[in-house]
Amino acid sequence: MMRAASLTFTTLLSIVPLVIFTFYIFSFFPALQSAGQSVEIFLLHNFVASSANTISQQLQNFVSQTKTLSWTTIISLISIALLMIYNIVDTVNGVWHVSMHRDSVFSFIIYLIILCVAPIVFAILLLLSSYLTSLPFLSHFVEIDVVRRPFISISPFLIEWIVFTLFHWIIPSCRVYFRYAVFAGLITTFLFEIAKWGFVLYFHYFSTYQLVYGALATIPIFFIWIYLSWLILILGALICNLLQTQNP
Repeated sequence: MMRAASLTFTTLLSIVPLVIFTFYIFSFFPALQSAGQSVEIFLLHNFVASSANTISQQLQNFVSQTKTLSWTTIISLISIALLMIYNIVDTVNGVWHVSMHRDSVFSFIIYLIILCVAPIVFAILLLLSSYLTSLPFLSHFVEIDVVRRPFISISPFLIEWIVFTLFHWIIPSCRVYFRYAVFAGLITTFLFEIAKWGFVLYFHYFSTYQLVYGALATIPIFFIWIYLSWLILILGALICNLLQTQNP
């Protein structure tokens, strides 16, 4: 629980730098620029259980001010984002009981690659989903109401599964068997969806928190959700570690 609390604090510090850097990366790839908004919408509505619209407006305000930032500020923002990646790797390695057998320069390069490649991979996944549904032999099939609704429901689940699988497979500083990462990613996705559903349900039917916090209600809600998300991810890492330890 302390690990999740530490990652929550780091996430709150680095979420804006991460968003700014993501859109900065997209600016170098014209084909991905249109995917920037799709990535934002998907992340907020599938990885943030509530208050997505409010958070989206605040992030857009931050991103719109990036043109006025100096290079010194940009480097500082990137450093904060890299610090978050370091904390994530360190936490996952703690779960796996391994240490980072890399020198500082090599680790910095790896973290920078993750920071640059992750937004591109995520955007490609979303674009691929849109591309497949636009194919002639699939577009007509998806237009059928009986097919469209399950497809719309399962697409975010599949993308989350891929993301969590890659997380459990790539992040640890040790060899992780892909089959265990896939299974742990599936369990993580199920737990994440259950938590998201329960989180939204609770705040929909038990809205007394709004009487206490008023207009500031978004802040504690967001804090709690980030903390809960990291708890689930750490639990997924524990499951992956247990599977590989018990079945070498």
